[in-house]
Amino acid sequence: MKTRIYYLFLPFLAFMFSCDDFDRDEQLEYLGENVNMSTPLTVSQTEQYVLLEDFTGWNCPNCPKGTEEINSIISQYGDRIVVAAVHAGAFARPKPDNNNLDLRTDYGEKLLKKYGILSFPSLMVMRNGETSSTPSAWKGKVEEFLNSSEHDANISLGVDVFNDTLLVSTQVELLNDADGDLFLTLYVVEDGIVGIQNDNGTIKNDYVFNHVLRNGVKEDMPLSYEPLQKGDKVSKNYIMKTDAGWIIDNCKLVAILTKSNGNVMQVNQIEING
Repeated sequence: MKTRIYYLFLPFLAFMFSCDDFDRDEQLEYLGENVNMSTPLTVSQTEQYVLLEDFTGWNCPNCPKGTEEINSIISQYGDRIVVAAVHAGAFARPKPDNNNLDLRTDYGEKLLKKYGILSFPSLMVMRNGETSSTPSAWKGKVEEFLNSSEHDANISLGVDVFNDTLLVSTQVELLNDADGDLFLTLYVVEDGIVGIQNDNGTIKNDYVFNHVLRNGVKEDMPLSYEPLQKGDKVSKNYIMKTDAGWIIDNCKLVAILTKSNGNVMQVNQIEING
């Protein structure tokens, strides 16, 4: 078993070493001053988790039904369900009718186009290339992944907040040989955002939006530049900028491990406490 550790170093080290002195695998990422190199891993897993990306919008009259179905799935399967509500497309465009609350993100719009989302709500499970706009079918899609007898990786996470910066520590453990390159994507979701929602033609002024995808996504970062085998552990640290509009104690950091074809291998999340 090989363990690979990737550290974040303080900026002054940049003056001591050139990146040319390191293998590509070991090149440094730099932190701001007075930030620890890593933070303890406090969340881990031993079973397959499932990523649900819910394409939604405040002016989508059928989307609250989708949210109800997702809440039902969470109530049944708990922490094994990781959700991002992706506000994107025409139904998410801010207007005076919703006090111009804009929950869209650049990354959400990119996902909308990449996966050809045309109907709302639409649920994408584990980015397997299929989407469904029929909430009653969603639980069956989720259970296909939850009932798999074997999973290929576990993700452990730690996160600390320093002013407007998150320090994120990750460790990926391979339970089987990796078939091709692997990538990490990190993003933040926020609960408890109150706004206006069209609910089957009725306008609700105090609707609570949860799992809302936020800006500042770190996308498709290579996990390793060499093949990974069963038993390998890869540790990496990342920095992410927060936004003044977030209520950080209502936020979670989501880590997604994807294969080279874009399908999700594993996902995990951790609460961010400011």
